[in-house]
Amino acid sequence: MTKDTKAGAEEAVVKELQGRVEEFNKELIPLLGKYELGLGASAFINPNGTVGARPIMFDAKKKPEEKPADVVESTEPAKEEGKVVGG
Repeated sequence: MTKDTKAGAEEAVVKELQGRVEEFNKELIPLLGKYELGLGASAFINPNGTVGARPIMFDAKKKPEEKPADVVESTEPAKEEGKVVGG
């Protein structure tokens, strides 16, 4: 393999990896903050003998909605100070 051929092969691998990372990010970014994600990677050997890794999402759980601390849940109607409601 000549230097030009090797450089071209490395460039192709870099472009492929960059494309896969960008695609993974397109799917991942909208989920951040909404889900608890289990992320990992799967190792593999490239044709040129180097080790690579593929990102993997192996679990996604929807996060429970968090309510602000000052919000109190109640089944009673709200009352304004000094006014009688429904009386």
